Amino acid sequence: TLFTTLVAAAQTFLARLSGGRDIAVGTVTSGRDRPEVQNLVGFFVNTLVLRSRVEPERGFPEFLDDVRQTVLDAFAHQDVPFERVVDEVQPVRDTSRTPLFQVMVVLQNTPTGDLDLPGLDVSDIEAELQHAAFDLTLEFAETDSGALHGLLTYNTDLFDAATAERMADQLGTLLTAVADDPHRPLGALPLSSDAELKTLLEQGRGAVPPVTAVTLPRLFERQAARTPDAVALDDGSRQLTYAEVDRAANRLAHHLIGRGVGPERVVALALSRTTEAVVAQLAVAKAGGAFLSVDPAYPEQRRAFMVRDAGAWLTLDDPAEVWAAAGPETAPTDSDRTAWLTCDHPAYVIYTSGSTGTPKGVVVTHRGLAGFAAAAAERYAAG
Repeated sequence: TLFTTLVAAAQTFLARLSGGRDIAVGTVTSGRDRPEVQNLVGFFVNTLVLRSRVEPERGFPEFLDDVRQTVLDAFAHQDVPFERVVDEVQPVRDTSRTPLFQVMVVLQNTPTGDLDLPGLDVSDIEAELQHAAFDLTLEFAETDSGALHGLLTYNTDLFDAATAERMADQLGTLLTAVADDPHRPLGALPLSSDAELKTLLEQGRGAVPPVTAVTLPRLFERQAARTPDAVALDDGSRQLTYAEVDRAANRLAHHLIGRGVGPERVVALALSRTTEAVVAQLAVAKAGGAFLSVDPAYPEQRRAFMVRDAGAWLTLDDPAEVWAAAGPETAPTDSDRTAWLTCDHPAYVIYTSGSTGTPKGVVVTHRGLAGFAAAAAERYAAG
Protein backbone atom coordinates (compact mmCIF):
# COMPACT_ATOMS: atom_id res chain seq x y z
CA THR A 1 0.00 0.00 0.00
CA LEU A 2 0.98 3.63 -0.26
CA PHE A 3 1.18 3.88 3.53
CA THR A 4 3.57 0.92 3.84
CA THR A 5 5.77 2.34 1.10
CA LEU A 6 5.91 5.73 2.83
CA VAL A 7 6.82 4.12 6.17
CA ALA A 8 9.62 2.11 4.52
CA ALA A 9 10.92 5.23 2.77
CA ALA A 10 10.76 7.29 5.99
CA GLN A 11 12.65 4.61 7.93
CA THR A 12 15.28 4.42 5.20
CA PHE A 13 15.58 8.21 5.28
CA LEU A 14 15.99 8.29 9.08
CA ALA A 15 18.58 5.51 8.94
CA ARG A 16 20.58 7.47 6.37
CA LEU A 17 20.44 10.66 8.46
CA SER A 18 21.26 9.05 11.80
CA GLY A 19 23.62 6.27 10.76
CA GLY A 20 21.47 3.86 12.78
CA ARG A 21 19.87 0.63 11.63
CA ASP A 22 17.26 -0.06 14.30
CA ILE A 23 14.60 2.49 13.36
CA ALA A 24 11.25 2.87 15.13
CA VAL A 25 8.59 5.34 14.02
CA GLY A 26 5.11 5.99 15.28
CA THR A 27 1.82 6.16 13.46
CA VAL A 28 -1.86 6.40 14.40
CA THR A 29 -4.92 4.26 13.85
CA SER A 30 -8.43 5.70 13.71
CA GLY A 31 -9.74 3.13 16.16
CA ARG A 32 -12.90 2.72 14.08
CA ASP A 33 -12.43 -0.83 12.84
CA ARG A 34 -15.66 -1.98 14.54
CA PRO A 35 -18.97 -1.25 12.76
CA GLU A 36 -20.66 0.00 15.94
CA VAL A 37 -18.22 2.95 16.27
CA GLN A 38 -18.10 3.95 12.60
CA ASN A 39 -20.67 6.73 13.00
CA LEU A 40 -19.92 7.79 16.57
CA VAL A 41 -18.60 11.25 17.30
CA GLY A 42 -15.43 11.07 19.37
CA PHE A 43 -11.71 10.52 19.48
CA PHE A 44 -10.73 6.85 19.16
CA VAL A 45 -7.21 7.32 17.82
CA ASN A 46 -4.47 5.04 19.18
CA THR A 47 -0.70 5.20 18.62
CA LEU A 48 1.27 2.32 17.11
CA VAL A 49 5.03 1.73 16.95
CA LEU A 50 6.57 0.39 13.74
CA ARG A 51 10.10 -0.91 14.24
CA SER A 52 12.36 -2.10 11.43
CA ARG A 53 15.94 -3.14 10.80
CA VAL A 54 17.40 -1.07 7.96
CA GLU A 55 20.33 -2.87 6.30
CA PRO A 56 22.11 -0.64 3.72
CA GLU A 57 22.93 -3.50 1.35
CA ARG A 58 19.31 -4.67 0.98
CA GLY A 59 17.11 -3.67 -1.92
CA PHE A 60 14.02 -1.57 -1.28
CA PRO A 61 11.48 -4.26 -2.37
CA GLU A 62 12.93 -6.77 0.08
CA PHE A 63 12.87 -4.19 2.88
CA LEU A 64 9.32 -3.23 1.90
CA ASP A 65 8.19 -6.82 2.40
CA ASP A 66 9.46 -6.74 5.99
CA VAL A 67 7.82 -3.38 6.66
CA ARG A 68 4.54 -4.70 5.24
CA GLN A 69 4.56 -7.57 7.74
CA THR A 70 5.45 -5.18 10.55
CA VAL A 71 2.54 -2.91 9.65
CA LEU A 72 0.12 -5.85 9.43
CA ASP A 73 1.24 -7.14 12.83
CA ALA A 74 0.92 -3.68 14.38
CA PHE A 75 -2.60 -3.08 13.06
CA ALA A 76 -3.65 -6.58 14.12
CA HIS A 77 -3.00 -5.39 17.69
CA GLN A 78 -4.20 -1.82 17.28
CA ASP A 79 -6.63 -2.13 20.20
CA VAL A 80 -3.79 -2.37 22.72
CA PRO A 81 -3.41 1.13 24.25
CA PHE A 82 -0.06 2.75 23.56
CA GLU A 83 0.34 3.51 27.28
CA ARG A 84 0.08 -0.21 28.06
CA VAL A 85 2.80 -1.00 25.51
CA VAL A 86 5.08 1.55 27.18
CA ASP A 87 4.37 0.06 30.61
CA GLU A 88 5.21 -3.43 29.35
CA VAL A 89 8.40 -2.44 27.53
CA GLN A 90 9.56 -0.12 30.35
CA PRO A 91 12.02 1.95 28.32
CA VAL A 92 14.43 4.35 29.99
CA ARG A 93 12.29 7.47 30.29
CA ASP A 94 13.49 10.93 29.34
CA THR A 95 11.16 13.88 29.79
CA SER A 96 12.75 15.62 26.80
CA ARG A 97 11.30 13.12 24.31
CA THR A 98 8.46 10.69 23.79
CA PRO A 99 9.00 7.02 24.68
CA LEU A 100 9.69 4.32 22.07
CA PHE A 101 9.79 6.69 19.07
CA GLN A 102 10.39 10.35 18.28
CA VAL A 103 9.21 10.51 14.65
CA MET A 104 5.59 10.15 13.57
CA VAL A 105 4.61 9.03 10.05
CA VAL A 106 1.00 9.62 9.00
CA LEU A 107 -0.95 9.19 5.78
CA GLN A 108 -4.05 11.38 5.89
CA ASN A 109 -6.57 9.25 4.01
CA THR A 110 -9.79 9.95 5.92
CA PRO A 111 -12.59 10.70 3.45
CA THR A 112 -13.26 14.41 3.22
CA GLY A 113 -16.60 16.09 2.73
CA ASP A 114 -19.33 17.85 4.62
CA LEU A 115 -20.11 16.41 8.02
CA ASP A 116 -23.86 16.15 8.45
CA LEU A 117 -25.08 16.00 12.04
CA PRO A 118 -28.85 16.31 12.55
CA GLY A 119 -29.78 19.55 14.33
CA LEU A 120 -26.25 21.00 14.15
CA ASP A 121 -24.44 23.39 11.85
CA VAL A 122 -20.90 22.05 11.42
CA SER A 123 -17.88 23.76 9.83
CA ASP A 124 -14.14 23.06 9.72
CA ILE A 125 -11.78 25.19 11.79
CA GLU A 126 -8.07 25.21 10.97
CA ALA A 127 -6.28 24.84 14.30
CA GLU A 128 -3.21 26.98 14.82
CA LEU A 129 -0.30 24.70 15.73
CA GLN A 130 1.67 26.07 18.69
CA HIS A 131 3.87 23.11 19.53
CA ALA A 132 5.32 19.94 18.00
CA ALA A 133 4.17 16.75 19.67
CA PHE A 134 7.24 14.86 18.37
CA ASP A 135 10.76 15.63 17.19
CA LEU A 136 9.52 15.18 13.63
CA THR A 137 6.12 14.47 12.11
CA LEU A 138 5.92 13.43 8.46
CA GLU A 139 2.38 13.79 7.13
CA PHE A 140 1.33 12.77 3.64
CA ALA A 141 -1.91 13.20 1.72
CA GLU A 142 -2.84 11.89 -1.73
CA THR A 143 -4.90 14.18 -3.94
CA ASP A 144 -7.63 13.10 -6.35
CA SER A 145 -5.14 13.51 -9.21
CA GLY A 146 -2.70 11.08 -7.57
CA ALA A 147 -0.20 13.70 -6.47
CA LEU A 148 1.36 13.29 -3.06
CA HIS A 149 1.57 16.25 -0.73
CA GLY A 150 3.82 16.27 2.31
CA LEU A 151 4.01 18.27 5.51
CA LEU A 152 6.97 18.21 7.89
CA THR A 153 6.40 19.44 11.44
CA TYR A 154 9.52 19.79 13.59
CA ASN A 155 10.60 20.65 17.12
CA THR A 156 12.22 24.09 16.97
CA ASP A 157 14.36 23.22 20.01
CA LEU A 158 16.13 20.67 17.80
CA PHE A 159 15.93 21.99 14.25
CA ASP A 160 15.90 25.36 12.55
CA ALA A 161 13.86 26.19 9.46
CA ALA A 162 16.78 25.74 7.06
CA THR A 163 17.51 22.25 8.41
CA ALA A 164 13.84 21.26 8.19
CA GLU A 165 13.62 22.48 4.60
CA ARG A 166 16.78 20.56 3.70
CA MET A 167 15.38 17.38 5.27
CA ALA A 168 12.13 17.80 3.34
CA ASP A 169 14.08 18.18 0.08
CA GLN A 170 16.22 15.14 0.92
CA LEU A 171 13.16 13.01 1.61
CA GLY A 172 11.64 14.12 -1.69
CA THR A 173 14.85 13.15 -3.49
CA LEU A 174 14.85 9.72 -1.84
CA LEU A 175 11.19 9.08 -2.71
CA THR A 176 11.87 10.03 -6.33
CA ALA A 177 14.86 7.68 -6.43
CA VAL A 178 12.74 4.82 -5.05
CA ALA A 179 10.17 5.41 -7.80
CA ASP A 180 12.83 5.61 -10.53
CA ASP A 181 14.90 2.60 -9.44
CA PRO A 182 13.27 0.64 -6.58
CA HIS A 183 15.83 -2.17 -6.70
CA ARG A 184 18.73 0.06 -5.69
CA PRO A 185 20.26 -0.86 -2.28
CA LEU A 186 18.95 1.25 0.60
CA GLY A 187 22.42 2.62 1.30
CA ALA A 188 22.76 3.82 -2.30
CA LEU A 189 19.52 5.81 -2.42
CA PRO A 190 20.52 9.47 -2.84
CA LEU A 191 19.57 12.30 -0.51
CA SER A 192 20.84 15.03 -2.84
CA SER A 193 20.25 15.63 -6.52
CA ASP A 194 23.09 15.44 -9.03
CA ALA A 195 23.10 19.24 -9.32
CA GLU A 196 23.32 19.66 -5.54
CA LEU A 197 26.16 17.16 -5.30
CA LYS A 198 28.07 18.96 -8.03
CA THR A 199 27.66 22.28 -6.21
CA LEU A 200 28.79 20.80 -2.89
CA LEU A 201 31.86 19.25 -4.46
CA GLU A 202 32.81 22.50 -6.16
CA GLN A 203 32.38 24.44 -2.92
CA GLY A 204 34.36 21.95 -0.87
CA ARG A 205 37.23 21.39 -3.28
CA GLY A 206 38.98 24.73 -2.90
CA ALA A 207 42.65 25.25 -3.58
CA VAL A 208 44.84 22.45 -2.23
CA PRO A 209 48.48 23.54 -1.97
CA PRO A 210 51.05 20.82 -2.70
CA VAL A 211 52.58 19.28 0.41
CA THR A 212 56.20 18.17 0.34
CA ALA A 213 56.61 14.77 1.94
CA VAL A 214 58.99 15.06 4.89
CA THR A 215 59.55 13.29 8.19
CA LEU A 216 58.83 14.79 11.60
CA PRO A 217 62.55 14.91 12.62
CA ARG A 218 63.36 16.80 9.43
CA LEU A 219 60.52 19.26 10.01
CA PHE A 220 61.77 20.07 13.49
CA GLU A 221 65.42 20.24 12.46
CA ARG A 222 64.56 22.82 9.78
CA GLN A 223 62.81 24.99 12.35
CA ALA A 224 65.65 24.59 14.83
CA ALA A 225 68.11 25.71 12.16
CA ARG A 226 65.99 28.80 11.41
CA THR A 227 65.33 29.86 15.03
CA PRO A 228 67.84 28.05 17.29
CA ASP A 229 67.55 30.55 20.17
CA ALA A 230 63.75 30.98 20.10
CA VAL A 231 61.78 29.42 22.96
CA ALA A 232 60.34 26.09 21.85
CA LEU A 233 59.04 24.67 25.13
CA ASP A 234 57.83 26.23 28.37
CA ASP A 235 55.93 24.10 30.88
CA GLY A 236 56.06 26.66 33.68
CA SER A 237 59.02 25.10 35.43
CA ARG A 238 61.46 24.65 32.53
CA GLN A 239 62.09 26.64 29.37
CA LEU A 240 63.99 25.27 26.39
CA THR A 241 65.05 26.77 23.06
CA TYR A 242 64.76 24.95 19.75
CA ALA A 243 68.48 24.19 19.81
CA GLU A 244 68.29 22.77 23.35
CA VAL A 245 65.29 20.58 22.50
CA ASP A 246 67.04 19.33 19.37
CA ARG A 247 70.22 18.38 21.23
CA ALA A 248 68.35 16.66 24.08
CA ALA A 249 66.19 14.73 21.61
CA ASN A 250 69.26 13.67 19.63
CA ARG A 251 70.93 12.26 22.74
CA LEU A 252 67.83 10.30 23.73
CA ALA A 253 67.28 9.13 20.13
CA HIS A 254 70.75 7.55 19.96
CA HIS A 255 70.06 5.89 23.31
CA LEU A 256 66.75 4.48 22.01
CA ILE A 257 68.38 3.22 18.82
CA GLY A 258 70.81 1.32 21.02
CA ARG A 259 67.81 -0.34 22.65
CA GLY A 260 66.44 -1.50 19.30
CA VAL A 261 63.97 1.31 18.54
CA GLY A 262 63.50 1.94 14.82
CA PRO A 263 60.92 2.16 12.03
CA GLU A 264 57.71 0.17 12.65
CA ARG A 265 58.44 -0.08 16.39
CA VAL A 266 56.26 1.69 18.95
CA VAL A 267 57.55 3.32 22.12
CA ALA A 268 54.99 3.97 24.86
CA LEU A 269 55.57 7.26 26.68
CA ALA A 270 53.90 7.25 30.09
CA LEU A 271 54.91 10.81 30.91
CA SER A 272 52.92 13.77 32.16
CA ARG A 273 52.53 16.86 29.96
CA THR A 274 55.92 18.45 30.58
CA THR A 275 58.99 19.30 28.51
CA GLU A 276 60.21 15.73 29.03
CA ALA A 277 57.19 14.35 27.17
CA VAL A 278 57.77 16.54 24.10
CA VAL A 279 61.52 15.83 24.02
CA ALA A 280 60.78 12.10 24.30
CA GLN A 281 58.24 12.25 21.45
CA LEU A 282 60.75 13.96 19.19
CA ALA A 283 63.49 11.54 20.23
CA VAL A 284 61.37 8.50 19.33
CA ALA A 285 60.65 10.05 15.92
CA LYS A 286 64.36 10.78 15.39
CA ALA A 287 65.16 7.17 16.23
CA GLY A 288 62.66 6.18 13.54
CA GLY A 289 60.03 4.74 15.89
CA ALA A 290 56.43 5.73 16.52
CA PHE A 291 55.50 7.19 19.90
CA LEU A 292 52.37 6.31 21.84
CA SER A 293 51.45 8.83 24.53
CA VAL A 294 49.92 7.12 27.55
CA ASP A 295 48.51 9.49 30.16
CA PRO A 296 49.80 8.38 33.59
CA ALA A 297 46.42 9.46 35.00
CA TYR A 298 44.62 6.75 33.00
CA PRO A 299 43.44 3.69 34.96
CA GLU A 300 46.05 0.95 35.07
CA GLN A 301 43.84 -1.39 33.03
CA ARG A 302 43.48 1.13 30.21
CA ARG A 303 47.23 1.90 30.16
CA ALA A 304 48.06 -1.80 30.04
CA PHE A 305 45.58 -2.37 27.21
CA MET A 306 47.02 0.44 25.08
CA VAL A 307 50.61 -0.73 25.52
CA ARG A 308 49.67 -4.33 24.79
CA ASP A 309 47.37 -3.56 21.87
CA ALA A 310 49.94 -1.28 20.19
CA GLY A 311 52.65 -3.90 20.60
CA ALA A 312 55.01 -1.39 22.22
CA TRP A 313 58.69 -2.28 21.90
CA LEU A 314 59.45 -0.58 25.20
CA THR A 315 57.90 1.87 27.67
CA LEU A 316 59.53 5.09 28.86
CA ASP A 317 57.96 6.28 32.13
CA ASP A 318 60.87 7.94 34.00
CA PRO A 319 61.27 11.67 33.23
CA ALA A 320 64.83 11.54 34.55
CA GLU A 321 65.78 9.10 31.80
CA VAL A 322 65.05 11.79 29.21
CA TRP A 323 67.86 14.00 30.49
CA ALA A 324 70.19 11.19 31.62
CA ALA A 325 70.45 9.59 28.20
CA ALA A 326 74.05 9.64 26.99
CA GLY A 327 74.68 9.90 23.27
CA PRO A 328 75.84 12.20 20.48
CA GLU A 329 74.11 15.56 20.19
CA THR A 330 74.05 15.27 16.40
CA ALA A 331 70.89 14.18 14.62
CA PRO A 332 70.67 10.44 13.89
CA THR A 333 70.81 9.47 10.23
CA ASP A 334 69.64 6.35 8.41
CA SER A 335 73.11 4.89 8.88
CA ASP A 336 72.56 5.13 12.65
CA ARG A 337 69.00 3.76 12.64
CA THR A 338 68.02 0.12 12.54
CA ALA A 339 66.44 0.74 9.11
CA TRP A 340 65.84 3.60 6.72
CA LEU A 341 63.11 6.03 7.81
CA THR A 342 60.56 6.97 5.12
CA CYS A 343 57.58 9.34 5.08
CA ASP A 344 55.22 6.36 5.03
CA HIS A 345 56.51 4.95 8.33
CA PRO A 346 54.35 5.48 11.44
CA ALA A 347 55.12 8.69 13.36
CA TYR A 348 52.78 8.12 16.29
CA VAL A 349 49.82 6.08 17.48
CA ILE A 350 46.76 7.61 19.12
CA TYR A 351 43.79 5.85 20.72
CA THR A 352 40.13 6.82 20.60
CA SER A 353 38.26 7.60 23.80
CA GLY A 354 36.69 4.16 23.79
CA SER A 355 33.07 5.36 23.64
CA THR A 356 32.16 2.13 21.84
CA GLY A 357 33.54 0.04 24.69
CA THR A 358 37.06 -0.68 23.50
CA PRO A 359 39.64 2.02 22.58
CA LYS A 360 40.91 1.73 19.01
CA GLY A 361 44.38 2.72 17.85
CA VAL A 362 44.97 5.00 14.86
CA VAL A 363 48.38 5.15 13.19
CA VAL A 364 49.54 8.49 11.75
CA THR A 365 52.40 8.46 9.25
CA HIS A 366 55.09 11.09 8.80
CA ARG A 367 53.47 11.97 5.45
CA GLY A 368 50.12 12.60 7.14
CA LEU A 369 51.76 14.65 9.86
CA ALA A 370 53.54 16.78 7.25
CA GLY A 371 50.19 17.50 5.60
CA PHE A 372 48.71 18.50 8.94
CA ALA A 373 51.69 20.75 9.67
CA ALA A 374 51.38 22.44 6.27
CA ALA A 375 47.66 23.07 6.78
CA ALA A 376 48.27 24.43 10.28
CA ALA A 377 51.01 26.74 9.03
CA GLU A 378 48.70 28.10 6.33
CA ARG A 379 45.89 28.62 8.86
CA TYR A 380 48.14 30.45 11.32
CA ALA A 381 49.56 32.60 8.54
CA ALA A 382 46.04 33.52 7.41
CA GLY A 383 44.96 34.26 10.98
